[in-house]
Amino acid sequence: MIVPKCTLPFRTSTGYGETPLSELLTSINDTSGLSEPVGHVSDFINDTSDLSVEGLSKERLLHYAGRDTFPIPATADREGYTGNAHGQFWLNGLRDYFSIKKSCDSLNINLDNARVIDLGGATGRVLRHIVSNHKNVDAYIAELNRKHVEWIRKHAWPKIKAFQNTTFPHLPFEDDSVDLVTAFSVFTHVDYHAEALILEIRRLLRPGGLAYLTIHSEDTWRTRNGTLVHLLKEYPGYNAFSEQNPVDLPVPYHAFRLNNNPYLCMVFQTHEWTQKNWGAFFSSCKIIDRMHGTHAVVLLTK
Repeated sequence: MIVPKCTLPFRTSTGYGETPLSELLTSINDTSGLSEPVGHVSDFINDTSDLSVEGLSKERLLHYAGRDTFPIPATADREGYTGNAHGQFWLNGLRDYFSIKKSCDSLNINLDNARVIDLGGATGRVLRHIVSNHKNVDAYIAELNRKHVEWIRKHAWPKIKAFQNTTFPHLPFEDDSVDLVTAFSVFTHVDYHAEALILEIRRLLRPGGLAYLTIHSEDTWRTRNGTLVHLLKEYPGYNAFSEQNPVDLPVPYHAFRLNNNPYLCMVFQTHEWTQKNWGAFFSSCKIIDRMHGTHAVVLLTK
């Protein structure tokens, strides 16, 4: 496979030291055990008045809820998403599913009978909706955290398959065999191997296939909210960097690292940097700010 040359201009970082190879091959073997699911969406959909999606009637919302037979994971088993607002957890995934489907429809990608891989998909926050609303989806979650893999095997297998991978960018699928790759809050935490992982995604996608990835863009930096700032303050160099650059991201790419651990990384990248360094490998690259909270979405088509 011949791909265009990739250059990485003005790439900066804070919190780095010398990183041994073993830390670049990280996976997470969480042994804390699984909690029991908190119930099904039907247990929450009628109890919370703010469960709504713009343009979607309550009747249609109940229709989607009725299609979803998967349990709702406990907060500890879903990366803490939405705290104890269990209905909101389900609804957040539904919103992201609608955005994914809209992008697929615009590219004539039929999710029925599609092969879909969700990188860092945890316990199926988004993938559950694709599987629940489309026929014969060949659905996979690739996860660093063994605990999430075990949850999927216990509560969603075989409709959703899951396997544990590492931070090294290899995915065990054949070339040109995948219709859709999604990654929410993955490339916001990947630095060393980001471009290699992008090329691995390109290898897997069929011609015309879509990668739907979220990033921290310059807009994310400009509009960073209390939750993100609270997390960033744990990273060495953030306070000084933020004081010097309170509004605009001064470089095309910057990574904050914590304890030299590849998993504990916060990455910010501009639209221009992303277009130049990721878009070079694809037939098209489109970036839309604030499509997943304060994250931008990068749409890469092969």
